Amino acid sequence: MSSLNFAIAMGRLTGDPELKHTANDLAFTRFSIAVDRIGKSVEKQTDFFNVVAWGSNAEFICKYFRKGSLIIIEARMQTGSFEGKDGIKRQTFDLVVNRVHFAGPKSQDDSSSSSPSDFSGEAFSNSNNNAFSDDDDDDDLPF
Repeated sequence: MSSLNFAIAMGRLTGDPELKHTANDLAFTRFSIAVDRIGKSVEKQTDFFNVVAWGSNAEFICKYFRKGSLIIIEARMQTGSFEGKDGIKRQTFDLVVNRVHFAGPKSQDDSSSSSPSDFSGEAFSNSNNNAFSDDDDDDDLPF
């Protein structure tokens, strides 16, 4: 039996992402995003998701995104658990980034030379394996 574990979320970073490294020098970052719910509710409702990015995705996010930046992530959902300092077992739910997209305009206060203004709407991914091919051979399609 096959399964599918894929999520796309667009939201704003709730804080500046911080690049960290594991003992084996693998880059990673943890941050959260605020995602507004779509619905007919009178009150605006927002969900907050914990996000983890590894390797070049982490480096890319830390370089180009700040608190309040609008971001689109393609991710897989991952659960886990840990025991807190108080001895109580806690569950975790994270979105683990596969791909990152710019979703908002360039920030007016960003004066760095490495700004992503030319990349708005573009995607970044550190995976080299595509699940879908870009075949232009449509001759065998029934429509």
